[in-house]
Amino acid sequence: MGTTVAQIVDTAFLRTKFLAGLRGASRPVVWAHTCELPDPWNWLGEGELLLSDGYNFPADADKQVEFLERLAAAKLAGLALAAGMHAPPLMPKAVEAANSLPFPVLETEYDVPFVAVARAVAERNSRASVASLTKILSVYDRLHRTERVPVRRGLLEQLEMEAGADLHVIDAATGQALLESRTTLSESASLAVVDAIQQRQGPLPGFTRVTVGEERVLVIPLSRSSAVLVAEPLTTSGSVDVPLLQHIATIAELEIARQVQDSEASRVASAQLFSRMLDGGLGNEGAEALLEIAGFRPGDRRLIAIRSTGRTPAIHKRLLHDGVTHLLLNRGGLDLILTDSPGAVLDRITDDKSAEYAGISLQISSTDRLPDAVRESKWALEAAISSKSAVVTYGDYSAPFLPRTPEEARLVVDRILGPIITYDQSENAGLLQTLEAFFDADRSWQIAAQQLRVHKQTVVYRIRRIESLTGRTLRDVSDQTDLFLALRVRKLLAI
Repeated sequence: MGTTVAQIVDTAFLRTKFLAGLRGASRPVVWAHTCELPDPWNWLGEGELLLSDGYNFPADADKQVEFLERLAAAKLAGLALAAGMHAPPLMPKAVEAANSLPFPVLETEYDVPFVAVARAVAERNSRASVASLTKILSVYDRLHRTERVPVRRGLLEQLEMEAGADLHVIDAATGQALLESRTTLSESASLAVVDAIQQRQGPLPGFTRVTVGEERVLVIPLSRSSAVLVAEPLTTSGSVDVPLLQHIATIAELEIARQVQDSEASRVASAQLFSRMLDGGLGNEGAEALLEIAGFRPGDRRLIAIRSTGRTPAIHKRLLHDGVTHLLLNRGGLDLILTDSPGAVLDRITDDKSAEYAGISLQISSTDRLPDAVRESKWALEAAISSKSAVVTYGDYSAPFLPRTPEEARLVVDRILGPIITYDQSENAGLLQTLEAFFDADRSWQIAAQQLRVHKQTVVYRIRRIESLTGRTLRDVSDQTDLFLALRVRKLLAI
């Protein structure tokens, strides 16, 4: 049987008395702890007795009332102020509020150390502490026994049984769920949690209570990630074991770290397999066998190209989590996604704004067609960007002033850039690289030279050599356009 506020007051050697809130004498005290921070309700849990020298207790009557109301709302057991220290007198208005709540406000004599109060509470609650420790050990045992697979499901659901609350782990910035849960956190609760986090200056406290409608959820930060654990109490009293939830938050953080590690290993393996297929190192039969093992179905296989935004791992993790069959490779500034569910992929990369534009190849009947499918998807992406269309499938649209097919594109590159490419191959002169840098620098000799880390006069010499080889002059707008578009087409052709 645990102790109560009344039993602490009745313990003679603790020399503690009621200042207000006598009707709350039966409140259970699970722990007693000192805290002089201005918001102790964010650091102490339910049923804990706040011990204070008075540094954080306000002198103003209205602020005293607000202070006590915040403590009571957080379901602390009570407040014990040290006599003769720094606490201002309890104002009549605050006494009235404490009596009304009812919330115990105690005074402990000057020569009684707070550690004596804490020790007395701990000794009386020894059996309850053992039960709490048993629960904590149980949640770690569940983590240990959970099957080790790339994406594990059901861990939070198992921990909910111990916590007595619906549990959710979400990204603190976006509200996106990071771990599978038995229930879905409502949009209003998610928005309220994210808003409360954004409004707070500095790091989050040990836990924060956020009001959602007529209910309150408990938010506990995960120390090494930008995620939080959100607990929705299952009981009408809204009572939860905060220390237990903090241990569950640690387990959730371990789970996120494991999933990140598993997802990254899967992404690397996916990229390696895709790369070998593109390079023809597996042969058609070998590649088809591996695709079947990876879960690909015969049918509408497509290749989707999007501009890489540094979110390649996040895209793979989302598709992996949602069970969307795919291979993902980042190459040449693009994310290339091979899938048999193009609609599902597009839904997800659009949902999380991973892609502003996307290009889709024609159907891939055989892995021998993968290099052509890459060109088709890149061609379609270029058309999407030119037309400001979110998604373009190869053949549906032709970008203005560009060849309509890869075959036409090769002819353009050979005709305009062929002499430069041939010269570079024999002399290693870097002419093509210089031409690209010249256009990237908006035709500035000086900036191009800085990018190439050569003297400005070297760039001038190389441009003159390009003009001589191609029979075109960069002083002529028409010739500039030919060379610029030819470079653009060459990039499209590259895998």
